[in-house]
Amino acid sequence: DYLVDGAGVAWLLEVNAFPDFKQSGEEQTELIRGLFEGIVEVAVRPFFELAKEEEEVDRTGRDARMVKVLDVDLGRR
Repeated sequence: DYLVDGAGVAWLLEVNAFPDFKQSGEEQTELIRGLFEGIVEVAVRPFFELAKEEEEVDRTGRDARMVKVLDVDLGRR
């Protein structure tokens, strides 16, 4: 869940273990699909050392839709 303040800055409030996206409605379907696709590209694929899908990578080599802001060492070697 996010909160956007009066200056337009987004603040992360919490991360739900089992989010309920049904309440978001049909109009949010594509947004939510893009969120999950972005999470896979930014966090899941690199964790398992899988290559990114080429069409989703911009000229800098980053995912064009999302930016990783935290990198935590989970002890995987």
